[in-house]
Amino acid sequence: MLREKKIIDTLSTHDFTYISEDGLEIKFQKKINKNELNDLIDNLFTELGIPFSLNIDNDENVHIPNERDTIDGIFIKLLSNEIISIIISLKKSDIVLKKDDINQIIFYNSDNLFNHLNQLSFDNFTNYIFSNKSRSRILIINDENTIKYTNGFIFISDLTEDFTEEEYNSPMIDEIENRNNKFKKLSSGEFSTLSLIPEQIYVPSEELSIHKIFNKWCYTLCLSFLSSYTEAAYVEKKIIFHYQGPKKIKLFLDLDYDLNNDLIFEFYEWIYSEKTEDKLKLFQNLFPSLYGSEDEIEIETFLKILQSIVSTTKENFNFFIQDNIKTFVEERKKIEDLVTNTGNQISLEINKITELLIKMLSGIFLSVLTSILAALFRVQHLSYISYALYLFAAIIIITTIYVISFSAINIKISKKLFDTRINEYKYLFDDGKFNNIKKSVTSRSRLFYTSVFLTSIIIAIMAFFVFSLGKYFQNQGNGFIEFLKTNINNMV
Repeated sequence: MLREKKIIDTLSTHDFTYISEDGLEIKFQKKINKNELNDLIDNLFTELGIPFSLNIDNDENVHIPNERDTIDGIFIKLLSNEIISIIISLKKSDIVLKKDDINQIIFYNSDNLFNHLNQLSFDNFTNYIFSNKSRSRILIINDENTIKYTNGFIFISDLTEDFTEEEYNSPMIDEIENRNNKFKKLSSGEFSTLSLIPEQIYVPSEELSIHKIFNKWCYTLCLSFLSSYTEAAYVEKKIIFHYQGPKKIKLFLDLDYDLNNDLIFEFYEWIYSEKTEDKLKLFQNLFPSLYGSEDEIEIETFLKILQSIVSTTKENFNFFIQDNIKTFVEERKKIEDLVTNTGNQISLEINKITELLIKMLSGIFLSVLTSILAALFRVQHLSYISYALYLFAAIIIITTIYVISFSAINIKISKKLFDTRINEYKYLFDDGKFNNIKKSVTSRSRLFYTSVFLTSIIIAIMAFFVFSLGKYFQNQGNGFIEFLKTNINNMV
């Protein structure tokens, strides 16, 4: 059983009810007969195994066990009261199980935690959550739903289940030092000395009521990582982010503003994924030009143009994927050639299918006409004509299968080669443009298979017609020939 759960269950067993808490203490209350007081105190200390403070009928606080002897003096004051109210206060640091590398936090419910965190400045927030440690464990005593969530740095759960050692030992821990070393080379100001990265306080799970307060400071930290330097104007309750490109610009964030835009975090992740220095310089050069002539911007305006900033930065970064623009143009030319060649190959196979259909229809028309004429003048050879039609129907089927199969294999090989090669150049484009490039080939590929389907149906019908005509000549050909001769004579 968790140590914290054992303590809370002990209080529940003795019928204590929760009344209040803050960041340091949590309080429970109970009413008892005054004659039960001494036994209750002794039992609680034995069962809880931690010190606590006791308040009796709103009198002075008594610290147990250090001030246990003062209880008798308080007891004398209670001679007129049979039922007394006692409030027990527990230090949260005594409740939680201490771990050297993990900061421990415990709250009665999520709302209380949210209200407490919402009153803190950024510095106080990060100090409270991590307390100079890289990870934080947050226990929620009583909540409506079962809670268990971690982002690799923050571990949030109720008292029903703890995290395993494997879950606590996140592989992302090493990323903190790497990311901060990179940041300190590129940035300055108050935030540059923090040993904290946005991933540590990023909580994307909307099922947790506290995710907004974590993400508010996460997005704030992201903006700091994207800026040239940051300063905090605590008197004005603002954070100012400085961006220095061809023109200097200041971004103002009101500390009371409900910052909630996940695109900020996504952009930060992209910037710091690779070639960070190039991406940051590009962003800080483009940002002022996209905003306009003013040198100050409020966060609401910034968020309105954020999508445009992100798209433009990513698109222009493509020019920096190699050491010079010539290399970039060569890479783009390879893509154009790949798309063109694959498209031409698919078009060639579509033309083959179309030509096959035309040739088959022409051949079937001529064979039927020739068979009828031969039957008119060589009635005694009807059985041979029937066999010839059977053979022709078989040739139609075999030829169609061969041509379509060969074309389908070529298309499959070309498409597979295209998909493999195009993925190698994915980094050149944003997702929208990359999908449009693939769409041009995919649509042609679909057209090919549509052509194959329709052609197969038409040729199958024609082959069945030729076969049926041969069958008819074999069984009832004489009557048909006499019918044709009679009508031809009448016409003449």
